[in-house]
Amino acid sequence: MKKLVFATALGVVALFACKKEEGDDLPKITINSPEQGKEYDGLDSVLLDFSVTHSDDLHMVTGILIYGDKNDTVFDEHAHTTSLEVSERIRLPNVTTHTDAIFKVVAEDHNEMEAEKEVEFHIHPL
Repeated sequence: MKKLVFATALGVVALFACKKEEGDDLPKITINSPEQGKEYDGLDSVLLDFSVTHSDDLHMVTGILIYGDKNDTVFDEHAHTTSLEVSERIRLPNVTTHTDAIFKVVAEDHNEMEAEKEVEFHIHPL
């Protein structure tokens, strides 16, 4: 009987010790550029400067430019590292009207823990 109680208690402790808290230990994303609320002209060259860090290996990091009805993937990296720093220039689209835009970074690890961060900015027509 003592063995059964001990085995049950050990199983319960192991179950709760391995349980991950919801939202705990997500990838950390920092976006330095583009800046929140900044205004650009269509066809401007804009620096995408961001970093992703995590205690576990990252699986996928994606940068998405959202404007109007478009969702353009502008960065896509299958990563096997705990940190990634990106500094790349892209050319903004030539828009015909004043357009609000979002740059979103999505990072996922191998345990399907996913984080995302975004900044909003504005694109002027030429």
